[in-house]
Amino acid sequence: MLTKLRKTGSQSSINTKSFWLLLGIAGIASLCGVLLTHNYLMDDALITLRYSFNFARFGIPIWNQADLGNPSMGYTSLLWMILNAIPVLFTDNKDILVLVAQLFSFAALLLIIGFICIEIDALSIRLSFKIIVTLLVFTQFGYGLHVNSAMETMLFSLLMLLTVRAYGKGQFRRAYIFGALTFLTRPEGAILCALVFLADLIHGQFKRVAITGVGFLFLLAGVYALLIFWYGDFLPNTFYAKQEIFNTLAFKRMLFFMLTIALPYLALSIYAVFPMRNRTSLYMLLTAVAYLLYYLSVDPIMNVMSRYQWPCLVLLTYAGIPAIGFLLQNVKKYKPALIILMVMCVGLNIGNMLGASYFAGATGHAEQNIILIGKTMAKYRQPARWLVYHDAGAVCYFSDWNTYETIGLTNGLLARQQMTLDEIYQNSNATIALRNFDLTSESQYESQRNYTDLLSTYGFQYLQDIPVLHVEGQRNFVISVYARDTELAKNILSDINIKQSFKPDFTYNLYRIAKELFGR
Repeated sequence: MLTKLRKTGSQSSINTKSFWLLLGIAGIASLCGVLLTHNYLMDDALITLRYSFNFARFGIPIWNQADLGNPSMGYTSLLWMILNAIPVLFTDNKDILVLVAQLFSFAALLLIIGFICIEIDALSIRLSFKIIVTLLVFTQFGYGLHVNSAMETMLFSLLMLLTVRAYGKGQFRRAYIFGALTFLTRPEGAILCALVFLADLIHGQFKRVAITGVGFLFLLAGVYALLIFWYGDFLPNTFYAKQEIFNTLAFKRMLFFMLTIALPYLALSIYAVFPMRNRTSLYMLLTAVAYLLYYLSVDPIMNVMSRYQWPCLVLLTYAGIPAIGFLLQNVKKYKPALIILMVMCVGLNIGNMLGASYFAGATGHAEQNIILIGKTMAKYRQPARWLVYHDAGAVCYFSDWNTYETIGLTNGLLARQQMTLDEIYQNSNATIALRNFDLTSESQYESQRNYTDLLSTYGFQYLQDIPVLHVEGQRNFVISVYARDTELAKNILSDINIKQSFKPDFTYNLYRIAKELFGR
């Protein structure tokens, strides 16, 4: 498939052997990133996987089994949820289901690699240069972190790339199909569809806009009708919980992404657009900018390792390839610029390798302990016992307890401010309550004391803190346990075998030192 696409998408002759060589090099480099960050799993991915699990079991994607009569939409990716429901038809082993989600993500990454290698191989430069470019692009180990996250990040990135690529190469039908799939993968995929419509309007393609517009409206109506039938609303709870007009932290995160990850690719894509006037690069750059601006309105609570902006990195990388080819065709003339770009890429890749390893090691250790808590609680599950948790993810996915989640990610009434936390705590079936705290600051100790006092007014007794991640002088992440049924809670606690304190490895310590020297 890739070989066929690259012949139709490139105007120059392609050496098939060199393409597969580049693909192999990129695949091995990316696999190294996956292995380096193999401990990582994003807790929020397990929210969607719980919906997928229940969708396969009950025919409706629900958070709690008790929600059959009143479901709530706590996931953002309809396509990712449905895709991950398929393996549930063959196994109910939740560890295997997590692995399959990661494999789906890795498959999407391999396709991204393939399409980028098509363009690199088509450049009129020496094979040695092509190999160097491929290595510089795919030794960005953040790709591996997002594969291991089990989120839809790689699938969304792939579909955005395919949409803009198809439109830039005049494959308009494919562009609209991929755009529709992008919308099904994340609600903000509608922005990409709107950009494609706008481009057609600018080019005077009114008939195509009318025909495809009607088709997209039918798709939109069908999806919204299905979601309203399931949940009474077509917007996920996260929209109500995270959407803002302007978020200053989101702006800082975006700036951090540009300076520490995307800077060389942004420069190359701008060069490909303006002096070189490459049409596909223009579409890629404009799409990336549109999404970067949109994400300024989203609370970055789940924006781990620039997860929101990662599809923009893929677009900017692809957009910059023509500029890379031009510069390498004129090595002597542009030698200083090439040296600067290479040093920048190598430096950023090393920094992000350390950062990804640092984050995966610590977060992965915590997640393994949280999973242990969930698996232990599963032994004590009863429909009448409800968990109250100021979080969602591994504990809920692996325990399968009916859960009152108090952030609003899976609780539609709370997200829409149609329910108060008091109403949750007053529920008589709420048996155990959990709350995450990072007790590395006095303010967190104060928050814990206030929460303990609050729950005591509803009949919950504080029992103990479960230490899920402790790094001396850096992190003291605990899950505080409260219970009305203290005997049950004590039995559960005595059954949990938490792993020992996290032991930082070399890359973790090196990145920590770099953070202390240069700041965030």
